[in-house]
Amino acid sequence: MKRKWNSQFDDFLKENINRLSKDQIAITLGVKPSAVDSARVRLGLSTFNKWPSEDDRILLERAPHLTISGLASLLNRSEASVKKRVEQLGATPKPTPQIEKYSLTTEQKEFIISNRLTLSRKQIQKALGISRNHLIASLASHKIKIRRNAPYTDIDDSFLMENYITLGAKKCAEHLERTVSSISSRALTLNIRTGRNRKWSIEEDRFLAENINKIGPEQVGLNLRRSLSAVKQRMRLVGANQRLTREEVRFIEENYIIHGAEWVSRKLNVSPERLIRKAKRLGFHSVSRQLQDRDLQFISENYSTYGPHWIAERLSCTKQTAIEAAKKIGVSYTRARWTPEDDQFLLDNYRKRPIIELAELLFRTYKAIPTRHKKLTDKQIN
Repeated sequence: MKRKWNSQFDDFLKENINRLSKDQIAITLGVKPSAVDSARVRLGLSTFNKWPSEDDRILLERAPHLTISGLASLLNRSEASVKKRVEQLGATPKPTPQIEKYSLTTEQKEFIISNRLTLSRKQIQKALGISRNHLIASLASHKIKIRRNAPYTDIDDSFLMENYITLGAKKCAEHLERTVSSISSRALTLNIRTGRNRKWSIEEDRFLAENINKIGPEQVGLNLRRSLSAVKQRMRLVGANQRLTREEVRFIEENYIIHGAEWVSRKLNVSPERLIRKAKRLGFHSVSRQLQDRDLQFISENYSTYGPHWIAERLSCTKQTAIEAAKKIGVSYTRARWTPEDDQFLLDNYRKRPIIELAELLFRTYKAIPTRHKKLTDKQIN
């Protein structure tokens, strides 16, 4: 509880204004610093010194025994201000011991020297289990130079030749565990022209216009061996990204909740994914609706493969509704575990095939492939 100012506080302030700081006086008297300032102005006293005499006394007494850091902690001040004041007073603080912050063992140093031309900096960092700053500082202190990226192998080059146009630099960088700029530079060296630089033929434009609403831009890009951005840019130029008509939107509004996304998508001849995105923009969400016979047939055919979440999206029902319906008709879903054969197949083909193709072959999602590969490579390094 803050105390009320009195005449005794006035006497204490007059005696110690040049010896103590404003905060120290406030703590001693149990008042706010603003109350100390108001009393100082009322009494006509000079302003507080940045360094009161008591702090100077402590600096002179303790400097030979404490470092700059220790003095700063003792006085609750910054190291820069303490260092400046010590120099002004002509005191000599205890020198800071020069400890080498980053160092390498003999084995680590030999490992770097033997692998500096074959492994990238990131791979060496993972193998040694040290931080990026630790590695950089250690290399500088030992005057060791390594390649920032491992040299491209024939397998890496063949992967770029086959997939750079389709996947683009970003996804190829994920595959090969390199930076996007490194992939782009290598593509220029190999003289690989991206989809944006290749001219579109009449047959490609026709395929785009006929199939964009059926299979989506990603599958169109895979079929035409063009990047997703190139497909989307061409869609805008040729007007292939036609919006749904008012009649189609009205049809969605009337039937989406009743019949579900799968049935409506077949009626409108559009992909279920596109229809689900459109329904969400219209404000439709999953509901606990009564499933029909065709919905139960759809569940029996796909539930064990894709699971309740995927089923709920396409039938426009809740996940719980899909689970209960699956129990009634006697189908179950078990999340597939990675077998040693799956892991070996992934390691053998990760740099040879696109992630999308690997996901289809292993019955996994797109994100599961690079995540699993990273876990496997980390295990091998450790």
